[in-house]
Amino acid sequence: RFKLVLATIGGRIYRTSALTAAQSNAFLGFALDTSAITGLTVPVQISGEAIGLGALTQGTFYYLSNTFGAIAAVAGTVTRKVGIATSSTVLLITDIW
Repeated sequence: RFKLVLATIGGRIYRTSALTAAQSNAFLGFALDTSAITGLTVPVQISGEAIGLGALTQGTFYYLSNTFGAIAAVAGTVTRKVGIATSSTVLLITDIW
């Protein structure tokens, strides 16, 4: 179960990135279902532990990536921290505002 970083526009959610301040500031949380089709409701986790991510390094901070919908251990063009890995598959969501 992979979670994507999202922004909301007009009641819809979209993948966001660190390419611009506007996109970075639109970070909302992680989609709990990435297989939803247009028009369906998708729960979004905005705090706590996001479980089910993979290939994380415990103790490492993660940031929005310049790739839409991705996070990375290094900041993108605009620095926006999204969490810290508490294990190889769990990210504690931080810096939500």
